[in-house]
Amino acid sequence: MTTVAEAPFRASRYTTGAIVLHWSIAILIMLQLLSGFAMVRVMEQGTNIQFAVYQLHKSAGFAVLILTVARIMWRVFNPPPAEPASVTALESRASHFVHMAFYALMILIPLSGWLMITVSPVQLETVLFFASWLPWPHLPGLGWMAADARADLTHATEIVHLVLAYLMAFLMVLHVAGALKHHFEDGVFLKRMSLVIQGDGPRNSYGHATTWLVTVTFFAAMVGAATYARTVGEEPSVEMATISPDQSAILGSADAIPPEQGVLVDENSAAAVASAPAAQPAHSWIVDPEASSLTFSFIYSGATVEGVFARFEPTIVFDPNDLANASIDVVIDTSSASVDSSEISRGNLMGADGFNTSNFATARFTADTIRAEGDGYVADGTLSIKGEEVPQSLPFTLQIEGDRATAEGTLTIDRFNYAIGKNSDATGDWLSAEVAVNVAITANRAPSGGAQSAAAEDAPAAVAAPLWTVVTADSTVGYEFRFERGGVKGTIPSFDAEIRFDENNLEGSSIVANMDLQSLTQTEGGVSLSQLKGSDGVNASQNPIASFNAQTITSDGEGGFVAEGVLAARGVQHPVTLPFTLRVDGERTIAEGTALLSRDAFGFGADAAASGADLGPTVAITIELVALRPAEDEFAQNLSR
Repeated sequence: MTTVAEAPFRASRYTTGAIVLHWSIAILIMLQLLSGFAMVRVMEQGTNIQFAVYQLHKSAGFAVLILTVARIMWRVFNPPPAEPASVTALESRASHFVHMAFYALMILIPLSGWLMITVSPVQLETVLFFASWLPWPHLPGLGWMAADARADLTHATEIVHLVLAYLMAFLMVLHVAGALKHHFEDGVFLKRMSLVIQGDGPRNSYGHATTWLVTVTFFAAMVGAATYARTVGEEPSVEMATISPDQSAILGSADAIPPEQGVLVDENSAAAVASAPAAQPAHSWIVDPEASSLTFSFIYSGATVEGVFARFEPTIVFDPNDLANASIDVVIDTSSASVDSSEISRGNLMGADGFNTSNFATARFTADTIRAEGDGYVADGTLSIKGEEVPQSLPFTLQIEGDRATAEGTLTIDRFNYAIGKNSDATGDWLSAEVAVNVAITANRAPSGGAQSAAAEDAPAAVAAPLWTVVTADSTVGYEFRFERGGVKGTIPSFDAEIRFDENNLEGSSIVANMDLQSLTQTEGGVSLSQLKGSDGVNASQNPIASFNAQTITSDGEGGFVAEGVLAARGVQHPVTLPFTLRVDGERTIAEGTALLSRDAFGFGADAAASGADLGPTVAITIELVALRPAEDEFAQNLSR
């Protein structure tokens, strides 16, 4: 039964809170309808203004959702006022239906947009109104979806979102028409939603604290969840697929690998060359990482975005008077990349349409041809990213003063050659096809190897032994040392290794391994993980990679072998000997060994020892590497005889 209001008029007025929320949501919805039409039908694809409108559209949509939560809570405590006498029973029922439809749409439209953002193959991070400190999370539980399923659901959600938006526009027209009709009949209908009225003033309102507590809690929970996900690097794992223009972004999302979990090389990639070889070639240089940098830049949505690789390992052999024997080999840890942009998340950068670090954790530039050109030089070689090897030429300038050299150069690459951003933006409208990679290297001349090195240089080079495939998932690198009458143990789970081995060609055999010290874990002992990684420990923040390079492998005469090389850690290079044995397990060969490192030689625990702590003099590094031998290799047959 319809309740008809009698004089005084104030009994028919909405509360001030309801009026403020009504007009706030109404204005946002009108802006949403206009912006949605403009950015799809009017604005030029890929322009800076279009991208900005997309971001504002998302922000306003979530603002509508948040305010709708407040509007519903407010209505629970403050039912709508009685209707004027001009409203018939049929019109009252129709009005009630339209209002309920409004509430449903004010929830469903933002939710459909939220779902569209979540399942889109491009996981562009959402921040409200361009404020990086107000991130908004994706809907949980959808990270398992495959690319095809995401593409299908994205397309379906876009249709639903569009239909609901048109329905909202239709209901708004009905709502405005009905309100005007009744206002012309009784002259007071619109005043029900006016902050400036005649009569005795506003109605009393209730539930202020509860309404705003629920609303603020919802908003804070969303921002908190997004902030936490951003902090720990959680991003849904997805494959890339073709997407609609309104979801275009720089890079596709996949596993957002936190810096402390990123491995250096996948088991199918060539391992990184250590910065400190066991026997320095003539004219070799040792790069100063503190004075060197590797950066990149590109154009995204009309603006220049700068990025940096925090970890890279160059091996440089160069003499201006001996270019025929010059070479450059740089291994780049792509999981260490970051960009100065609030629109590009770590998941975008590391994902399947980005560097795809879960499968290809390094990029590599190798150049064996270096030629003089003008006032500088050009290194002709190959750049490998995501398994794609493309010829590239790096022009650079060089200054050598005594035993210190500085080199600077810029390499411009086409991202499409490496399948970067091909699904997110296959036309280059948002993300430029060209990416500039800027190199700034400072290096010190390596100590001369003397007559022995010169003789070795004149000797014919040994034929490289076959390359073994290391199964890093089944391999382990552990450490152990004594502390206060007990033992401290742990592992270094993120590492890579390149093994070339043939018992009949030990001269061509070698072991190169890189260990990511930021991934270091502790399984037992009385030292905290922060101490182990800190400046008196492995100093992971300044020297995140420990590299072992053994180019000399000999037989121990008892069925085992000895690898002699150099370990570079904490900025120190020191000779290390690794005795190891090999055993065959089906198709796999397992190498096991333990190297004893001098703690004092590398400066581990120097401050703790100086303060009187009981630290053992050595650190034991234990390896168990599982590898698949080359098909043509007969070593396993010889080993089993």
